[in-house]
Amino acid sequence: MDLGVRPAPAAVRRELSISLRLDSFSPSFDLRGHRRLVRAWQPERYPDVDVFLPVCGEPLSCTPG
Repeated sequence: MDLGVRPAPAAVRRELSISLRLDSFSPSFDLRGHRRLVRAWQPERYPDVDVFLPVCGEPLSCTPG
């Protein structure tokens, strides 16, 4: 069993959990308004999204755009 791989996913889960709590339950976040906006959003064409992240130590400037 490789324990070297385990801490990263746990850290990511912890960070996402903290972010969710801070963003979702802040006084300025309106959950009902958010849900209404998501339900009503029907664009003629859904946008394509490509995300390029440097994962091998490259500088951020190597990403397009």
